[in-house]
Amino acid sequence: MHSGSLLANREKKKRQNLKKRALIIFLFLDFFFFWLPLASQNSVTARSPSAEVISGKIRFRRIISNKVRPGRVKIIKLKTDKVNSYRINPPLIIPGEETPGKRITSEVIPMEEIPVEAISLKEVASERRPIEIMPNEGMPIEAMSREVIIDSLKRRVEVPFNVKRILSLQPEISRLLVALGHGQNLVGLDRFLRFDDHLFPLIYPPSKELPLIALADEGVNAETILRFSPEVVFVSPSEPSLADSLSGKLSIPVIALSSMGRFDLLLEEISLLGRIVNNKARAAELRAFFEAKLAWLAELLNSLSLKSRPRVYLAFWSSLVMTPVNYDPVKAAGGLNLAEGLGPSYLGTARTVVTLEQILRWNPEIILIHGNYPPAQRQVTIEKIIQDKRLRSVEAVRKKRVYYTFGFWYWWDPAEALFECFYLASLFYPEILNQLDLKALGEEIFGKFYSSPEAFSHLLRTLQIELPSSPLK
Repeated sequence: MHSGSLLANREKKKRQNLKKRALIIFLFLDFFFFWLPLASQNSVTARSPSAEVISGKIRFRRIISNKVRPGRVKIIKLKTDKVNSYRINPPLIIPGEETPGKRITSEVIPMEEIPVEAISLKEVASERRPIEIMPNEGMPIEAMSREVIIDSLKRRVEVPFNVKRILSLQPEISRLLVALGHGQNLVGLDRFLRFDDHLFPLIYPPSKELPLIALADEGVNAETILRFSPEVVFVSPSEPSLADSLSGKLSIPVIALSSMGRFDLLLEEISLLGRIVNNKARAAELRAFFEAKLAWLAELLNSLSLKSRPRVYLAFWSSLVMTPVNYDPVKAAGGLNLAEGLGPSYLGTARTVVTLEQILRWNPEIILIHGNYPPAQRQVTIEKIIQDKRLRSVEAVRKKRVYYTFGFWYWWDPAEALFECFYLASLFYPEILNQLDLKALGEEIFGKFYSSPEAFSHLLRTLQIELPSSPLK
C-alpha cells in the first residue's frame, strides 16, 4: 500500500514538472518571436491604445481588415513575413521626393526602405481590431491603389489603378477607354476592332497604328502579350477559356468584363475604368450624361400616358432563335423583352436559344433584328421574317412591325446603346417623335462620347438604317 502511494506521488510530480517546463518553453518562444521584436526602439506595440510614428520600424503579426472610414486609407492586409520585413496590400503611395510619391508594393520589402515617417498611425488597438492610417497633408486618398472586383466570370481579380499600359481584347472596354480620353493607354488591338468595327477607326484614328495582337481565331498567347508590357489585360467573358489560360500564365491581372446587356453594369464599367486610368472626373461626366438622357426619355414616355408595354422579341446574332436575356434599351424605351428572366446559355454571355414554338407562344407585337451587321452580311432580314410561313400567325409579322436595331457589336458601343433607347422608343411609340429629333440627338451623343458627331451619320450610312420620322410630318 505504502509503496503504491509513493509511486503515485512520483508520477504526479513528474506530470507537474512537465507542465512547468512546457509553460516555460511557451513563454520563452512567445517572448523571443513576438514581444522582443515589438520592444525594439521606435517600434509600435500592438497593444498600445494609440501612438504616433515619427521614424523607425513598424511590426505587426496579424492580418487586419475592416471598413474604411471617410477620409482614411485602409490597410487591407498587414503582417510580418520575416523578422525585418512586412507586406502591405493594397499598395500605398507615400509622398516623397518623386511624384506622385514612393510606392509601397504588395511585395515583401525591408523595413528600412519604408519611409514610415510619412505615416501618422491613427489607431493601434487589439489584434482583432482594425489599424487605420491617416495620410499626411498632400497624400491622396488614391493611396489605396488597388481593389478587388468580381468580374463577369465570377472570378475575384485585383484591379490596379493609375494604369498607363492596357491591353484590351474586349471591344466594349476599348471603346470606353477612348470615350474617357485614354485611347493612348491601349498597347494593342484585337482583330474585331481592326477589321469589323464600323466606327472605331473613325472615333480613334490612332488605332490604325496600334499593333494587332489577337490571332485569326481571336486567340492570343501569353508570350505575345508580355512583349507589350501591359499592366492589366481585359478579355471578353464570352471566351472563358482565354481568361483562364492567360490568368494561369501571366502575373498581371486578367479581367473578363462586360455589361452583359445591362445599363447598371455599363455605368459601373465606366466608373471602374475611370479609376483605373485615374480620370474619375471624365467618368463621372459620362455617367451623368448617360443617366440624364435616360431620365429625360422616361419623362417623355410618362407624358404619353402609356397603358401597356409592347411585347418585344429580339432575333440576334444572325439567328431567329438566338436572343439576349438582358437588353436594357428595350426596357428604357418602354418595351418588354420577352426573354428577360431566362438564363443565359453559359456563364459569360447574355444570349440564350429558344425554340420556334416558344416564339409562337409569346406572340410578340414587335420583332427586332440584330441590325449592326452591314446589309450584305445579314443572315436574318426583315423580308425573310415577314415571308416566313411559320411565323404568319405572329402579331408582329401580321402587322409588319419588324425592324432592324443596332444591338450588340461584340458587346456595346456606349454611345450607340444610349441612342438605341430613343430609337426604339420611336418605333414603339411613334408619337414621341413629335418631341424628338433623332438625328440631332445621335450627333449630340456621339459628340459627347467621342467628340465625333459625324460618326453617327457614318453609322447610319454603313448599316443603311433609316430613322423614323414624326407622324405629323
